[in-house]
Amino acid sequence: MMPDNPSQQTATGVTSGARDSGHTERRSVARYPFVATAEVTESGSEIKLWARASELSLKGCRIDTGRPFLAGARIHLQLLRGNGAFKTQAKVIYSLEGIGMGISFLNPTPDQQAVLEGWLVELVTNTTEPPGSNLK
Repeated sequence: MMPDNPSQQTATGVTSGARDSGHTERRSVARYPFVATAEVTESGSEIKLWARASELSLKGCRIDTGRPFLAGARIHLQLLRGNGAFKTQAKVIYSLEGIGMGISFLNPTPDQQAVLEGWLVELVTNTTEPPGSNLK
């Protein structure tokens, strides 16, 4: 059961957000389907989890996990794909228990930004329709 207040967090990590509040979610950059292994370490506690990244953009990604960190948590994120890795500090933007969490990248270093942009170029060239074009 979701909290009554759309921004309410519970001890289990559930945060209700735009997805459940009835208003349209707006993004400033396109997201692309993406699959990578994600190593997520919570800053301060050093709690680590392994999960799957399922969407990617210039500003963040989605991590699929049954036990997400709380919204607002600062994390160290490492995405592993093929022979490459993208590492950055990040912040949990939304958290849905049993589903996953939305992640915002926090100032990746120039070399890590280059890795991210390379992956996105690859994803864009392999995408035949714009993201969300099948949504009405």
